[in-house]
Amino acid sequence: MDTLRLAKHHGLGNDFLVALLSEDQKAALDSQRLDWAGLAQRVCHRREGAGADGLLLGIGPAWSAPTWSESAVGGSNFPDGSARVRMVLFNSDGSRAGMSGNGAACLANAVAHGREPWSQRIERLQEAHLSVEIATDSGIRNVQWRSPFVEGEDGETIPLDTHVDVVMPVVEHGPPICPELDALISEAFGGCARRTGDVGNPHLVIAAGRELVAEETARLGALYEEHFEGGINVEFIWPLEEAPDTTPRRGSTLGMTVWERGAGLTEACGTGAVVAAMSAREWGLVSDDIFTSVVMPGGLATIAQASPGQSPQLQVWADHVADVEWPLRGPWLDA
Repeated sequence: MDTLRLAKHHGLGNDFLVALLSEDQKAALDSQRLDWAGLAQRVCHRREGAGADGLLLGIGPAWSAPTWSESAVGGSNFPDGSARVRMVLFNSDGSRAGMSGNGAACLANAVAHGREPWSQRIERLQEAHLSVEIATDSGIRNVQWRSPFVEGEDGETIPLDTHVDVVMPVVEHGPPICPELDALISEAFGGCARRTGDVGNPHLVIAAGRELVAEETARLGALYEEHFEGGINVEFIWPLEEAPDTTPRRGSTLGMTVWERGAGLTEACGTGAVVAAMSAREWGLVSDDIFTSVVMPGGLATIAQASPGQSPQLQVWADHVADVEWPLRGPWLDA
């Protein structure tokens, strides 16, 4: 295997380079002692690589095997309507991440796009659906992918406005906030609510009460993360009067900026939006609606939870950006 085929996808501006590999392909690369962490650092570099927040491996069956069926045209479904895949995620700094909400959405989008070209069997406008079971380092995540089809300028049938729902785990307690960090937060934001939470990766959520610009988010996020062994994602939130016009379901709305461990300042964070929404509901910053909208620099995510204790659902939009052929040579491969 001389090159690694990558597909760049983003969810709300949170972008990933996705490689769909069979188990045999992954084992063959591992046998050559491929330095995945070093490769992630280089390929995700914004100037020297393809640029992304992370490198995501989707390990599963031979991706070319499933084909469209007549039922797909008539019934708006993939032939079996489901797929299973194992997710391995490296942050842009080469560290491993146990879970990413937007990453799971992008992987589902890559699995859907990895099937036969849309135009081969889809003969008229419709909506297709796919259920993807994703095995992550922090457990199984069920993802629902759906998209209407439209005809492009070249006559090809393509998906548009891809919609992805990720079933998330209930938010657990995260690592403790040490007295030194508590004092730093109070110095910047007074007696605001703050907490840590975990949904397969750890988060520190701070009810900042005001919008933070990118520079302040990066400065404080990096400063606060230093107080957690192994790092942590840091989210700053504030209530918004109403959701933007693009909100699919109106409800309580938060603004949020994020500093992600292993990636730094990012446009969005799906798992962070979940912990932020659940925290804001507990703190009374938003009403106890089923749906909470979280507006981030990259766009809007909707968090749904029918009742306390139930698994929240992350709803985002994912887009395919480009395909990349990355040569496997040099320091990443020890043949």
